[in-house]
Amino acid sequence: MDAATVLEEYLSDLTNLPTDLAYILDEIHSKDEKLREAQKRVLARDGAIQKHIKTHGSLSEFPKESQTYSKIRSDMQESAALQQDKCVLANTGLYIISRQVKKLNDQIKQLENEGLLVPAQSDEEEVKFVPEPARTVSATRRQSELKRPTPPRDRTPSSGPAMKRQRTDTQPRRPNNVDEEETTYCICQQPSFGEMVACDNPNCQYEWFHWECVGLTEPPTGTWFCPTCAAQRSRK
Repeated sequence: MDAATVLEEYLSDLTNLPTDLAYILDEIHSKDEKLREAQKRVLARDGAIQKHIKTHGSLSEFPKESQTYSKIRSDMQESAALQQDKCVLANTGLYIISRQVKKLNDQIKQLENEGLLVPAQSDEEEVKFVPEPARTVSATRRQSELKRPTPPRDRTPSSGPAMKRQRTDTQPRRPNNVDEEETTYCICQQPSFGEMVACDNPNCQYEWFHWECVGLTEPPTGTWFCPTCAAQRSRK
C-alpha cells in the first residue's frame, strides 16, 4: 500500500470526526450552563441564610430552614453529577482524537519501514499513549468483576434484510461464526463491553455504542440517536 492510498483511507476515516467532536463540545457547553444555574441557586440561598444570621443573630431560626438546606444539597449533588458528565465527554473527545493520531503515526512508521516514505525530520514527539474513554463508577466496577468482555448475544435476523435491534438488549447480537474480538462498535471502534445502547437510525454507521462513550449513565427512554445521527438530523 503506497502513501497516497494510506492518506486517502485515513481522510475517509476522519469524515465523521468534526461532527462527533462538535456534538461533544455542544454537550459540554450545555452542561456548563446547567452547572452555572445550579451554582447561582446555591449562592443565592446561602446568601439569604447569611443575611438572616447577620440581621437576627445565629440563634434566630431561619424561615423554611430545612427546605432551604435540602434544596442546597440537591443543587450540590446536581453540580457534582454535571461535572462528572463533563469529564466523561472531555475524555471521550480526547480518546477519539488521540486514537486517530496514533493510527496515523503507526501507518507512517510502517511506510517508512517499507521504504515507501522518507522519514520526516521533526522534533515533535510521537504520541505513545491513547487514553481510554472515561467510565462511570458502576461501569468500572463491572469491568473489574469480569475477566474478559461479555460476548454479545447472537444477532437474530428479522423479516427484512436488516437485523432487528431490541432496546431491551444491552449488547449487540452477532452471528456465531464471527470472533467477538474482531467485531468493533461505537465511535471508539472497540469490542463490546459493559452496557451498550443501539442507535435508532437503521442506517447508523456505528449502530451500537458504549454508554460512557456517548455520556450515558442509564438506559435512554424513547427514541435515541447517536451523536453523529443526531447532528445529521438537526441539519435537515
